[in-house]
Amino acid sequence: MTSADGSPRVVAAPFIDETKSAVRVIRLGPGQTTTIHATATSELMIFIVDGSAELTVEDTTVELDAGSLHRVRGDEELRATNTSTAGVTALALLATAFQDHST
Repeated sequence: MTSADGSPRVVAAPFIDETKSAVRVIRLGPGQTTTIHATATSELMIFIVDGSAELTVEDTTVELDAGSLHRVRGDEELRATNTSTAGVTALALLATAFQDHST
């Protein structure tokens, strides 16, 4: 997918979209960055499928390679940047907390 000027667009497409969970497929071209955002009350896990990405959460930046998984609290602002020379694909997994039914 490309933008109006012909450059690749950041893609964040629904993969699973349910009431208590959601998965988005995120694709970034080399050097592309997502907008800064937060997920409100949902926990967020980012799984890097291929490529490398730099994930900035609040004031902390971590480098994530293919196979990496990183957890983000829902109230934290984050952004991802593709730091590889090829595209990066990530899965953003959002879920509400499990309820304790042991009692």
